[in-house]
Amino acid sequence: MEPEAIDRTECGSDTSACHTPDSDPPAAPIERAKLGITPTCWRNADFPDIGERIAPADIIGGIRACTATVSGAEVRYRGTSLAPYFHEPELNLLRKPPRPIELTEPWVSTFYTEHGGAERTLRDFEKLRTYFGDRRLPLRRLGVAEFGNAVHLEPDTPLSERPRFSQRQWESLVTGLNDLGERCRKDGIELCYHPHMGTGVQSQSDMDRLMAATDTKSVKLLLDTGHLTWAGGDPVAAVRRHGRRIRHVHLKNVSPDIVRDARRSDYSFRTAVEKGVFTVPGEQGAVDFPAVIDELRRVGYDGEWLVVEAERNLSNVDEGNRYAQTALAFLAGLGLGACP
Repeated sequence: MEPEAIDRTECGSDTSACHTPDSDPPAAPIERAKLGITPTCWRNADFPDIGERIAPADIIGGIRACTATVSGAEVRYRGTSLAPYFHEPELNLLRKPPRPIELTEPWVSTFYTEHGGAERTLRDFEKLRTYFGDRRLPLRRLGVAEFGNAVHLEPDTPLSERPRFSQRQWESLVTGLNDLGERCRKDGIELCYHPHMGTGVQSQSDMDRLMAATDTKSVKLLLDTGHLTWAGGDPVAAVRRHGRRIRHVHLKNVSPDIVRDARRSDYSFRTAVEKGVFTVPGEQGAVDFPAVIDELRRVGYDGEWLVVEAERNLSNVDEGNRYAQTALAFLAGLGLGACP
């Protein structure tokens, strides 16, 4: 793992150094955002054998079962993401009244830094758009990350071997994202870029470089508090720096002890996941969620969703249900999720 792990000195303590024109005046309170939770809190999506004993239908049942009450108002998870193990039966379960569960954000991996990657990316995007269109599913935002030469899906490759893009690769990535983002924008879709461990856009400086180079109207930011913290960044500083360009949020926690182990022993992404590097808000971890929420509130975050996420290695659905309930109660205590 890289020496930048859990080293939040990139922005310093001077908040003005992290403030750019991306931070527009507040537009809407964060309390309007709906709470969602990803199926990866129960069963991994990157490595199919991790958590495979947990049935998709049981995950949906666990999402529905979580509730909390704040000032007499019921708080629940109103959305989830589209996992690779969710198929037509699971989509039907999600739609089931009286409490249908919405899809928060579909995903397309981009490959602009590889030969032929632009064509591959557009093919995958069109397949996704057709999939949603055929099923009359709303497609309002799209999560993306550049997986060209990425190592996080290679189970034994150390994270220190993640790609470092050449200037030409950076230019290809920026051009490709601007193009895809404009296609999305014309269709009323927000393209939200997700900095990710094991990829060429991993650290806070990588994220800042990408945001500075891409079109502010077409390319937005998906803030993942767990990935950014693991990479040595500071989610609070990221919100100060990029403000309302953040249009989707993954609320994910990380274990500082396992991050230190991952750095010292140069773990692969899978090894760190299996050892429990990720957990949820409300569990002990490195992310200061009250500070993140306060900063999102200050800049007027008006994205549709705040989504709990943790890529876990669990043995049964009840364990996932407990973590999901812990996160919901914690976020409800911060004043989130109570709006209808």
